[in-house]
Amino acid sequence: MFQIVVISPNFTSGACSNDFLLPELVSINLCGDEVMADKPFALVVSMNPPHTGYSMFPKRYLEHYEHLTTDELCIRPNIPAADTNMGRSYRRDIRNYFAMITGAGAVYNSLAG
Repeated sequence: MFQIVVISPNFTSGACSNDFLLPELVSINLCGDEVMADKPFALVVSMNPPHTGYSMFPKRYLEHYEHLTTDELCIRPNIPAADTNMGRSYRRDIRNYFAMITGAGAVYNSLAG
């Protein structure tokens, strides 16, 4: 029997001690049975971030980007010009966006062990 295990990590608001909420779905496959350690399985990780709002991440990941200027963070050529509505939006959210990416990477690293 081949098992498919699904987890969907969710960022917390940073208000509690856990960085992420990893549901107990890790121990359940799609058929609702317990995962059998001696059987092969596929792990499906459904990652939500980063999406607009850019506020649901552990605040410690923001520290990686606080010392950088907005110009240093907005170096990609696909970021709209600063004098446009989209450009202002990008620049307002860029630190939080990168913090969410860093947090998502931490989830994958913890799964890889």
